[in-house]
Amino acid sequence: PGSDLQFYHLNYVQQRFFPLSKSMTFMLKGNIGYGDTIGGDSFPPFERYYAGGMNDIRGYKSNTLGPRDDESHNIPSIGGRPAFVLQPTGDPLGGQLKVIGNAEMILPIPFVKDSSAYRLSGFFDMGNVFATASDFEFKELRYTTGLAGAWLSPFGLLRVSIAAPLNEKDEDETETFQFSFGQQF
Repeated sequence: PGSDLQFYHLNYVQQRFFPLSKSMTFMLKGNIGYGDTIGGDSFPPFERYYAGGMNDIRGYKSNTLGPRDDESHNIPSIGGRPAFVLQPTGDPLGGQLKVIGNAEMILPIPFVKDSSAYRLSGFFDMGNVFATASDFEFKELRYTTGLAGAWLSPFGLLRVSIAAPLNEKDEDETETFQFSFGQQF
């Protein structure tokens, strides 16, 4: 409402659980998202995809993966010459394509009789965000592995993870220990 922006999002999420025994389950999850404009306008920054963090690629800081602001931007004045130049910030810009994959082995918790409120798992996450679909390259996907735990406490869901990025780049912002409170189990 009140805008002439025209764009769309296509998202596909698939999650499957494979019981291996009474106390062990293997989980696979894939998440692909694509967004674009209708009519050639630029894709709005607030609609771009971002990745990294507890909800998709653990071991990287939230919303830091993908294209970054690495170019200088001239701000023109009335006379045509730049009034000033904005230097690159290195901030994440988001993108039109998100590719995420997760594999998780949900393990039994030792010494706990009723583990319905607890979850312990080993995981492997991969993915990234790309400015456009044509920018997708397998070598740009990031990979992490680690351990995660969750507790459905009386105050809400508490989640922790300890992750090790396997192929980080110099510009990536990593985070070995991550914690979240109050999201879905």
